Amino acid sequence: STPSLTNENLIKAFNFLTEAEVTLVEMKYFEKRSHQEISEILGITVANAKVKLHRIIKKMQTKMTKIS
Repeated sequence: STPSLTNENLIKAFNFLTEAEVTLVEMKYFEKRSHQEISEILGITVANAKVKLHRIIKKMQTKMTKIS
């Protein structure tokens, strides 16, 4: 089933993220930075930035499914 996408559930899912994971999400979705920019800022490859973001989103989806 699809997790309930409420602000409350989203905030709860954020609580399961590490500080580094929150930083990546902030850079991508709040600051609207490209994978290239993120990779340059963090000193990682573009591919690694994409993989990390994908894993963070999956982690949040899993947590939101358990919460809702």
